[in-house]
Amino acid sequence: MFVILILSNMIIAGCSHMHGHHNEEHASEGMTLNDGKKWKSDTHTMESIQRMRKVAKTIPASKLKKSLKKELNELINGCRMEGADHDALHVYLSELMPTINRLGASPKDSKVQKVRALLDKYSNYFEE
Repeated sequence: MFVILILSNMIIAGCSHMHGHHNEEHASEGMTLNDGKKWKSDTHTMESIQRMRKVAKTIPASKLKKSLKKELNELINGCRMEGADHDALHVYLSELMPTINRLGASPKDSKVQKVRALLDKYSNYFEE
C-alpha cells in the first residue's frame, strides 16, 4: 500500500501543471469515454504506452515489474498533458499502477495478464 501511495504522489508531482484539478467524478466511476469519444493523448504518452505494451509482451515475468515501473516513471516524468484529457489519464493510471506494483515473478501470475489487458485497454479510451 505504501508503494501505491508513493507512486500516486509521483504522478501528481510529475504532473505539476495539474494544479489539483483532478476530475473526481471520473475517479469515482472508473474509466469512461469523453461523451462517447476517445480522450486525446499527446505523443509522449502514446509512445510510453506503446513501449509498456512491448515490454509486457517481451520481457520475462521475473523482470517485468521492474521494467514496467521504469517505463511508468518515464511516462510520469515527461507528462505534459492538461485538462480533462490529463485527468482521464490519471483515472487510467490509477488502475494500472497498483496492478504493476502487485506483479509477481511467474508468467502464470494472473496480474501479468491483467497488466497486458490494461495496456491494451488504453486504446479503448484514448486516441492513438
